[in-house]
Amino acid sequence: MKTDLRILKEDVTKDWNKDFLRQLGISKVFDFYVINFNQFTYCCELQPSVWCEPFTTEYKSKEQLSDVHIDQFDENNSLDGKYIHYTDSFKESCVKPDIDTIDFEYYSREEYNEEFEEILDYLYGNPLTF
Repeated sequence: MKTDLRILKEDVTKDWNKDFLRQLGISKVFDFYVINFNQFTYCCELQPSVWCEPFTTEYKSKEQLSDVHIDQFDENNSLDGKYIHYTDSFKESCVKPDIDTIDFEYYSREEYNEEFEEILDYLYGNPLTF
C-alpha cells in the first residue's frame, strides 16, 4: 500500500487561555499534524475519519520570547493526536510538502510504523514554511 501524507496547519489560538498568551506576548498558536489520506478509520460512524499525528507547535509573537517564557509555553502545550472526519475539501486544505520521500510503500503495519517514524523525525528537525 502507498501513503498519501499531507500536513495540516491548524490555528489553535482559541484553545489557549488568552491572558496566558498575552503574558507571554504570543498572538497566534498553530499545531502541525501529519495525515495519511490513504488510511481511514471508522470511529463508530458511517463517515470515515483520518488520524492526525502531531509533530510540532508554532507561535507568533512580536518579540522573541525569553527562555523562561518558552519553557512556560512548552509546559502548558498538550499537543495530542486526534481523529478528524474525512472530506475531499479537508484533504485539499492540507499541504503536500515538497519532500521527495514523504510518500512510501509499505506491506505491513511494522514497516509502516518504521517509515512513518522516519518521516516524523525528519519533520521535527526540518521546519516547514506555510
